Amino acid sequence: MNSKAVTVKVAVLDDYPNLAMRMADWSALKDRATITVFNDHIAGTDSVVERLHPFDVVNIMRERTPLSREIIARLPNLKLTKGMVGEAELALMKPTSRLINTSRGPVVNDEALIKVLQARKIAGAALDVFDVEPLPADHPYRSLDNVLGAPHIAYGTEGLYRTFYQDTVDNISAWLDEQ
Repeated sequence: MNSKAVTVKVAVLDDYPNLAMRMADWSALKDRATITVFNDHIAGTDSVVERLHPFDVVNIMRERTPLSREIIARLPNLKLTKGMVGEAELALMKPTSRLINTSRGPVVNDEALIKVLQARKIAGAALDVFDVEPLPADHPYRSLDNVLGAPHIAYGTEGLYRTFYQDTVDNISAWLDEQ
């Protein structure tokens, strides 16, 4: 384990009072990060940016404070996840694989996913987030029979919250180990 001094600041935006802290064991980060939990709603782009600007990691499992592209672009400490899953990653999937995205639409490259779905190079996709929301009526996802689309509520189970928040702790810890 890396023994560097605490320099990482983590913001947790939690719609449900302290759900994040109850659903995972955050003690692995105790001496490695400062964690601040926000349960209140933040309105307005400038207010959101001002609050989150000092943070290196922002953990978001909420609907009340959506992070627009403008907000994310103004938070220089964050590493963006746009396009993390593209042609190369999709090409590694087996023909029987199904991609499931309930995080953020832009994590998956829409053009690349549509291409592999149309060519049936993977079995299908289940999506409750999209690059453009609401999803336009003429969007290809709406006509593909190997796509299951849902409103952005597919993640709301206790088991998923426990997994999400524990994975968050584990991922932050792994990231700190690499620093």
